[in-house]
Amino acid sequence: HTVTVYNRTPTKADPLVRGGAHLARTPREACDGADAVVSMTADDNASRAVWLGDQGILSGNPAPGAFAVECSTLSHDWVLELSSAASKQGLRYLDAPVTGLPDSAAAGDLTLLVGGAVDDLQACRPLLAAFSQRIIHFGPVGTGTAYNAVSGVALPPPGEPVGAASDEVEEQRELAAAVGAHAAAVDGERTPEQGVPALAAVGHDELPRRGGSERV
Repeated sequence: HTVTVYNRTPTKADPLVRGGAHLARTPREACDGADAVVSMTADDNASRAVWLGDQGILSGNPAPGAFAVECSTLSHDWVLELSSAASKQGLRYLDAPVTGLPDSAAAGDLTLLVGGAVDDLQACRPLLAAFSQRIIHFGPVGTGTAYNAVSGVALPPPGEPVGAASDEVEEQRELAAAVGAHAAAVDGERTPEQGVPALAAVGHDELPRRGGSERV
């Protein structure tokens, strides 16, 4: 892939630039004409600025039908809002929060918890495989984010008293069980790898990559 990168701290992108990537001055510049956009930021506010800011991704001109892949750990409400905004511009949105330590990111061994349309995921899978070892599809947009949220919550064992928050805890437990069961059912999905984007433009804070010519 031809890769254009943006980082709020430009020097953090130096290793990618030395490897052949082009450094953009803004998210908008990075994503003009891109077939795929991968974003990894710190939180909702940073993600909103990258996507919807004056020089954000959606103010630019990604290629028609481009993939919009958000790998940050974000709130479910914001993911749904962002998905709607991206879809209105003809982009194919996937929420794909990651699990894994920094070493895993550097080695391209992350796990992606994906929510989105099956066809969109399958078409984007070769690109995602450049920086992940395992891709788990949970269902529609938002389900990857939902599982990522509950997987980080320490839930008491079933039947243990939890006080006033018991209803909320039980809802979290049920959601975790439901999306986990769905993931187990669909994790083996595979289709022929085709439709690899010609250009991957990336807005990011910390960009996972693996050695070789394809870096995302």
